[in-house]
Amino acid sequence: MDPIQEAIKYIESRKAGDKFSYRQVAKIFGVDRTTLSRRHRGAQRPRDTQAAEDRRNLNPQQEDELIGYIEGPTRDGVPPTRSILRNFGTAVAQHEDTSMDRERHLADNKRKYELYFNLLHSKMREHKIKERNTYNIDKKGFFISIAYRRKRIFSKAVYESRERTAAIRDSNREWVTLLACDQAAAKAARQQAKIERDRKQKQRAEEKAAERALKKQQQQAATTQKSRDTANKPKRKASHKVAKKPTKRRRVGAALSQVDAGLPEASPPPKFGLLNRKLRTPARYK
Repeated sequence: MDPIQEAIKYIESRKAGDKFSYRQVAKIFGVDRTTLSRRHRGAQRPRDTQAAEDRRNLNPQQEDELIGYIEGPTRDGVPPTRSILRNFGTAVAQHEDTSMDRERHLADNKRKYELYFNLLHSKMREHKIKERNTYNIDKKGFFISIAYRRKRIFSKAVYESRERTAAIRDSNREWVTLLACDQAAAKAARQQAKIERDRKQKQRAEEKAAERALKKQQQQAATTQKSRDTANKPKRKASHKVAKKPTKRRRVGAALSQVDAGLPEASPPPKFGLLNRKLRTPARYK
């Protein structure tokens, strides 16, 4: 036994009200006084116990609920497998941090349910399907008298009573016929959908090819008409009239005309030098 456990057992074996010292007891059993005090008061647990608590994924209540679930299917003859038990434990232990997706949230209302069942009943009336011929089938498979060697989880009491030693199997072959019919119908529907899709794609390709050919013919016809119009257009006749020669502007002096025109408006006044002589302004500055 662990020395600390022996020391705790020694302390608890003393009479009620009997005084003792943790230091003396720790010295007797050769343990640390602080550790002994914490262990005895419950403030500290052994390392193996603490590690086991830290490794525990389910609390005691969740474990009891899981055990109760295992006993239920076992009484019905379908004890869960290890993978099923592992999936359930993982689902219970995981954090609730995943929310419902938007599509499911929007579909969860009374109006959507009414529309679904109205559509279902209308299709039943359309195809003349009676209610007694309807079946509610989920996604799980059917037992067809083929068993696999798998380990099941059940309690020791059930094993000792020999009540359930194997899972129940349904040997009704009608399920096989129904499953085969569903698979054949689904395969035929997929083939028909593929044929219809290929036909539509081919039809669209032919329509596009016809449109391109028509557009090309229209362009060729427009080009031919333009060439024909250009060829039939009358040519412009040549003119025999002699073109006028460009004439230069000449200044007409005021002396040639009999009118005193005076100085031009834009010309600057004449400039005179010191000797009262008229200065000639260069032509480029006039």
